[in-house]
Amino acid sequence: MFNLHRRTTLAYFGSLPLVWAVGRTALAAPPADPAWLIEGAWLVSVEGDPRDRFLSLAGVQRQGDSLEVASTAYGYLDGTAKPVRQWQARVVGDSIHIQFLTPGDSIITAVLDANGAAILGQFENSKGKQRPVRLTKLPSSELAELRQAGKASKKLTASIRSDSRIVLLYVGASDCPSCSGYQAEYFGRKNLMAVQLPEFPQITYLQARLGSYRAAPMVANVLPPELAPLARSGPQGQAPQIRCHGTPYFALIVDEQLIAQAHGISGLETLLIPQVKQAVAMRRSAS
Repeated sequence: MFNLHRRTTLAYFGSLPLVWAVGRTALAAPPADPAWLIEGAWLVSVEGDPRDRFLSLAGVQRQGDSLEVASTAYGYLDGTAKPVRQWQARVVGDSIHIQFLTPGDSIITAVLDANGAAILGQFENSKGKQRPVRLTKLPSSELAELRQAGKASKKLTASIRSDSRIVLLYVGASDCPSCSGYQAEYFGRKNLMAVQLPEFPQITYLQARLGSYRAAPMVANVLPPELAPLARSGPQGQAPQIRCHGTPYFALIVDEQLIAQAHGISGLETLLIPQVKQAVAMRRSAS
């Protein structure tokens, strides 16, 4: 089965406008141009493989019936990125036919058409074994968070101890409707936190509140003293580790080390909660 998430789904209906959904919010998009449709970041899910991959396409331009791309990047979410080879993309009626060779010499062929909600296709490895593949479009910022979460397991393996302090940080704002929805769903009548994260009593849950979601860049001012340095620039001008661009914002911090972070309830559910579960399990096994 495919590892489906509440992320971007994409549909192309000839010259009709495109509507794409991110998390739980539907956004109107520009008129559907074939180059615009495939430009950007994609999650690549191969059936039967628990490790997701990604594909980034930049500088896509239409030349007749072909879609040329200036630069590409492909790899596992928790690995390095390399360009793809033998890129081919053709516009055929209301469909876009795509084929390329991955850095590992696997062939991916896929079709985006008017009847699909994502790009579906075939993954053939270097030994000729074929499996279904799904490509799902993502905002570039979410791909960055996914890649960070993919690498979080390595951080946990190196740092978790039997006495490690596992912190789930939540930053909300007074004028944030999604924050009110999160509080109502997760700690109100539905009590989704107990459902989604039974390990919740075994972690430390910290909350910080901003006067406005517009003040997100100033989040260091409302964090507990031990976490505030993570949201400030380093002594040598290093970028802050905590990148709070809006609310609701969530972060997993183990022993004052940032492991993963995400925005929105969808990010909490698909990125943070699985990492929290893993951290609790690893702490238990280290005892």
